[in-house]
Amino acid sequence: MMVYVCALVVVLLLGIGAIQAQSTTSSSDPCASASDCNSCVNNKLCFFCAGNDPACESLSTSNVFSGGGKNCKKLIYNWGTCKVKAYAFLIAIVFGIVLFLLGCCCCICCCVIVCVKRRKRTVRVEEYKATEERALIHEKSAARKADRKARNDVVRQKYGLLQSNDPKYV
Repeated sequence: MMVYVCALVVVLLLGIGAIQAQSTTSSSDPCASASDCNSCVNNKLCFFCAGNDPACESLSTSNVFSGGGKNCKKLIYNWGTCKVKAYAFLIAIVFGIVLFLLGCCCCICCCVIVCVKRRKRTVRVEEYKATEERALIHEKSAARKADRKARNDVVRQKYGLLQSNDPKYV
C-alpha cells in the first residue's frame, strides 16, 4: 500500500514539474498582456501587484508566500479578485481552519458528554431493575419460608410435637 502511495506522489511531482517546465518554456506569457487588475485576475495563473509599478505577474509557488513579485510589498497583491488582497485570503483561510477545528472539538466534546450521560442513565436503570429484582426474590423467599413453616407446623401438630408454650418451635 505504501509503495502505491509513493509511486503516486512521484508521478504527481513529475507531472507538476513537466507542467512548470512547459509553462516556463512557452514564449507567450498570458499575464504579460494584462494591463489592469480585472483583466489580470481573470486568469487564475496571474496575480496583480499594485505597488510602485503596477504589473500583472504569473503565479508560482515561489512567489505566493514570499510577497509576490519584484514590485510587490509583502503579501500586498491581488489574486482572484481586485477587491481583496492576498493577505486577507490567507487570514480567512487560517480563520476558517481554526473555526473548523474548534467546531470539531465542540462536536467531539458534546458526543462524549452525551455518551457519559447515557451510560450513567443506563447504570441507574440497571441498578433500579436489580433492586426491584432483589425485592421480588426476597418476597418470594419470605412467602416460601412462611409456607414451609406452616407445613412443618401441621406435621408437628399431627405427631404432637408442637405445643403452644414450647419456645423451641415458636
